[in-house]
Amino acid sequence: MKFLMLLLVLMGPVQAQQGAAGGIPPRQLVPLQVMGRARFEAQKLMDETVKGNFPQVISRMHPGYVKAISRPYGGPEKFKATMLKMMMEMGGNGIAVQAGITRDPQTAFEVDWGARDILVDGKPVLDANGKPKQEFAFRQWMVYVPTEMTVMMKNGDKMEKRLMDGFQIALSPKRNENWTFINGATVSPIQLRKVFPFLPKDPALLKFPKVGRPKIK
Repeated sequence: MKFLMLLLVLMGPVQAQQGAAGGIPPRQLVPLQVMGRARFEAQKLMDETVKGNFPQVISRMHPGYVKAISRPYGGPEKFKATMLKMMMEMGGNGIAVQAGITRDPQTAFEVDWGARDILVDGKPVLDANGKPKQEFAFRQWMVYVPTEMTVMMKNGDKMEKRLMDGFQIALSPKRNENWTFINGATVSPIQLRKVFPFLPKDPALLKFPKVGRPKIK
């Protein structure tokens, strides 16, 4: 069972959030170009998974999410070591990832409301004391990228080919894009709000894509 859960970890539109609490302005639409880049980076993650480059896959897990869920494992480094060990053991347990593809994202949000420096031509604007002036803004993009993985799984004496639908939550700072990921199949709305507290509390407003059980191909 733990290896089935591991596969879910590996599997991993533009909607504006209506309204906001505590004086935060409504989120703006995420540009289609940003969503396209998120999908491109998610496909690279899937490709590394298929090649078995699991250290690279783990290195691209969103650090804030890893920190939020790793306490039972003894911290982020021990959590990542545990995940790597499980991934490396898949082949010996009758599991092989054959292919992984992404689909066009349909849902995206601005997230991470907070202070940032005001820039002009890429340089901070300074106040009378020589300190950078700041503004409040959403500082990151969040894009749901649907995925499909083709997996060979041992069933008794036979190997069965199965399709697994899921999604990756792709995240990047706006100003300096560096995409990291959260597997949508293993995160709950409550866990996601621990990392991004200004997301809507109603799970329906988060618009999570459906995650299907493995289907025999």
